[in-house]
Amino acid sequence: MEKIRIAVVDDHNLFRKGIIALLAQKNEFIISFEAENGKVLIENLIKNPVDVILLDLDMPTMTGYEAIEIVKDKFPDIKVLVLTLHDDDVTIAKMIGKGANGFLAKDDSIDLVIKAIETVFEKDYFFTQKIIKVMEKMGDKSKPQSSSDKTISFTHREKEIIILICKEYSTKEIACKLNTSVRTVDWHRKNMYVKTNTKNSAGIVFFAVINRLIQ
Repeated sequence: MEKIRIAVVDDHNLFRKGIIALLAQKNEFIISFEAENGKVLIENLIKNPVDVILLDLDMPTMTGYEAIEIVKDKFPDIKVLVLTLHDDDVTIAKMIGKGANGFLAKDDSIDLVIKAIETVFEKDYFFTQKIIKVMEKMGDKSKPQSSSDKTISFTHREKEIIILICKEYSTKEIACKLNTSVRTVDWHRKNMYVKTNTKNSAGIVFFAVINRLIQ
C-alpha cells in the first residue's frame, strides 16, 4: 500500500502534537514534519516531500491564507485540508478559490480526519455534509448573480465528468467508467477549470453545488 506523507501545520502545540500522535498510529501514514506557522511549512516543503497538508488558518508570522497561495503555486500536486473553526461561506469560498482541497473542523473525530486524508489523497477533494449544506445555502443566496450552466456551456462529456467528480470518482475511475483514457479525462478537467475559473476537483464540486448542476 502506498504510504501517504503528511504535514501538520498549527500554532497550538498541544493540538498539533495530539493530531500527530493519533495519525502516527496508522501504518499507511508518514508524518513528514510539523510546523507552527506557514513560514516554517514552506521552508520544510523544499526538502521534505508531502502528499497532504493539514493546515490551520489563523497562525502568527504566516497565516494559512497566505501559505496556501505559495503551496499551490510552487507545489500544485499537494492536497491541502484546511483545519478551521470557521465554516462560514466567506471562508469556504475564499479558501476554495485559493485551491483548498477540503475542510475539517477542529472538533471533528480522528476517524473523520483519517477518512478525509485518505479521500483527498485518492479523489482530490473532501467535503463533509455540513460543508456541502453551507455551499447549497451560498447557491440559494447568490443564484441571481452567480455564473451558472446557462452562461457557461459544458459539453456532454464535461457534464458527465462533473457528475462523476461530484460522486467522488478518481480520474482513473472516471476514465474506466466512460471508456476513455486518463489523459482525455485530464484534458477535459483542464478545460473545465478554465471555464469555471477553478483550480481542482474541489473547485469543480463547489461550482456544481452552488449552481445546482447536480441534484
